[in-house]
Amino acid sequence: SDHPIYIYGKKFRPNNLVKHCGSFTELRVASQYVVDTLKQYGLIPNKSLITKWPNLIQDKYTSHFIRGYFDGDGNIYINKGKRIGPQLYCSLAGTKEILSNIKDKFSLIYGKEIGTICQVGNIFVLCYGGNKSAKAFLGWIYENSAIETRMDRKYKTFSNYLKLGLYSRSKD
Repeated sequence: SDHPIYIYGKKFRPNNLVKHCGSFTELRVASQYVVDTLKQYGLIPNKSLITKWPNLIQDKYTSHFIRGYFDGDGNIYINKGKRIGPQLYCSLAGTKEILSNIKDKFSLIYGKEIGTICQVGNIFVLCYGGNKSAKAFLGWIYENSAIETRMDRKYKTFSNYLKLGLYSRSKD
């Protein structure tokens, strides 16, 4: 997010609470009160390890659900390769069950099986790599979306990629 986090208090030690990892920042909360309060509002600890596919989603809402999931547990980036030029990539982290469902739903739309699921530690990651498949997946989840229903930062990365017009020179 572009919004700064302000923390007040005499015992604040930013090196212990905030961890920067490349383009990601992690905020560590050590207060049981804060954790319990967040749970009251629906926070699920370790959700990427236990989330199941919600079977009640109507087909017409599947891409919207997946867009919300992608906004929470997805990643999008452009690899500025020198040999074959910029390539679009996206990935989603979660349980094997939910990622298999996402892969299956999109493969039906795409017309063939596409995407790779691999295990990284105790979670799984679904990857769409290369201009053609990643563009198709992101185009599907962003189709008919509104500014209020998508994460601006991720959408801007996709939108900026489209403006480059490089997807016709795809490696996949």
